[in-house]
Amino acid sequence: MMLASCVRKPLRASSTFVSAFRSFSTQKVQSTSKPASTSQIKPGFSKPIKAIGFPLTPLDDKYARFRQTIEKIVVPSRLLDEHKFPSGPFIADRLFIKVCQRIPQKITQAIDVFKSLSDAIATTGPIKLNIGQLYITPSQQGNEVSDLKSIVRVSLRPTLEQSEQERFDKLFRTITDKLYSDKILANNYIGNSIPSMVCMARFNTAFDITALVELLEQFGTTDISGLIKIGGAVNVDLGNFEINEVILQKLLWSRIVDPASEPLASIKL
Repeated sequence: MMLASCVRKPLRASSTFVSAFRSFSTQKVQSTSKPASTSQIKPGFSKPIKAIGFPLTPLDDKYARFRQTIEKIVVPSRLLDEHKFPSGPFIADRLFIKVCQRIPQKITQAIDVFKSLSDAIATTGPIKLNIGQLYITPSQQGNEVSDLKSIVRVSLRPTLEQSEQERFDKLFRTITDKLYSDKILANNYIGNSIPSMVCMARFNTAFDITALVELLEQFGTTDISGLIKIGGAVNVDLGNFEINEVILQKLLWSRIVDPASEPLASIKL
């Protein structure tokens, strides 16, 4: 089992970062008294989409503990009037790496093509990884963070050993090449994939930034300066996982609609 190579050191926050946190703590969070109705939700955001990808099976309880804590520190808000979404942000029950999404309406054809991959990918075997990076998508103007309170989502990236990364890349390309050649995908993926997954999302979501930083320190973060950089990330240790199947499943806002439901199709590795 892989272990994250994080060495615990005091957090090194830049003066800009500290100033931004202090500014956040003194600002009033705007909230709504009632959740938005479904009629307020923008078209395309409330309808599930069909996607192919890898559900992650946890090998320890680190992500479960992180998830329980982050639920307590997220503060729902309505900072931007043009976005109307249900009041509660979601926290992913089961992490999911998307290979492709928006599978066409001819789902029977897509399932048949997907199942035809069984012989090619079933012998891959389980792929082990560690959740080693966390990044946020903040509200921004140009290349600058415009409002630390207005965070669109928290996403995670895995860390894989070289041999596992090579097997992951081969598996990814095998799937996308087949879907492209059989005209299930409109565009082929070029080059290696950069796997990532959504941990938490909802437009106009505000965070208790101080609590978030304290939480990250508990999970191995030693330098938080990358958190407020556009495209930046921080190192974390959110536990070890295994990819042991590929599934075709319904997603809503980058998460599995019903984690307890059977996928539309699946192939064990």
